[in-house]
Amino acid sequence: MLCHPARSRLALATALLLAMASPAATRAEYPMLMSLQPVAAQLGQTSENTVSSRYNLYGAYQVLVSGSKVTATVVAVPKTKDGKTPSLTSLKLKFTVAADALPGVRDFRLATPRGASTIGQIVIVADPIVNETGNNNSTSTAQNITLPATICGAIEKAEDVDVFKFTATKGQPLSFHVRSQRLQDRIHDLQKHVDPILTLRTAAGTTLAASDNYFFADPFLAITAPADGQYTLEIRDVRYQGNSFWQYSIQSHNRPVIETVHPLAVATGTDVLLAPIGHHLGS
Repeated sequence: MLCHPARSRLALATALLLAMASPAATRAEYPMLMSLQPVAAQLGQTSENTVSSRYNLYGAYQVLVSGSKVTATVVAVPKTKDGKTPSLTSLKLKFTVAADALPGVRDFRLATPRGASTIGQIVIVADPIVNETGNNNSTSTAQNITLPATICGAIEKAEDVDVFKFTATKGQPLSFHVRSQRLQDRIHDLQKHVDPILTLRTAAGTTLAASDNYFFADPFLAITAPADGQYTLEIRDVRYQGNSFWQYSIQSHNRPVIETVHPLAVATGTDVLLAPIGHHLGS
């Protein structure tokens, strides 16, 4: 005869097996967010961004965004004529960002009838957003952009290379900050992550600078334009791999970039002069 603890363990195991075998359990998968396109939203603007997921997003009724002054709503999806629940793995969200919201990365989740989704992320930026378009995989077909801008796109398939061209003047500071791989750290079910590399070239094809791993696996470039003229910016996976979920943003501008300050600690009740450390800081 089983003792009391053994009977309890057997009852628990039986209950778990029954729950796993029931049709209701197989229908209750909560959505796992895989990407957001574009992955950025601008201060003081309202934009529509498409979220993609594993498992059903249909019926999502609320978007929860971390921090303040950034809100989002679900763009309504028409009901089906037959009354059945469709399987929906992409959904449009409307993000509204206050002009004085804090720039940076925000987490968000969707509330659905099947439970709360996993975490997605959106980058809040100051500059206009330019979405990758067309066949921009070479210098001859590079997409024209105007700085400052935040470039949004995807390394969406094997051997995908995205090239953008812009003009700059001699002595102009240029900064390019990629966010891609770090955003994927929060994606619950993404099996393989992007490893982006960024390359800046002259119109003649001479490489001025390249960056592979600066902020973890994400590139960052800071350079001064050596001459008036046109330049190209190229982003790709360093292994020439791709995935439709591999979204990126490239914050591209001529402003100072502060990475840290010195000293990092200040005693209470004291006045300390902080020295910024970074790029294009001038005097």
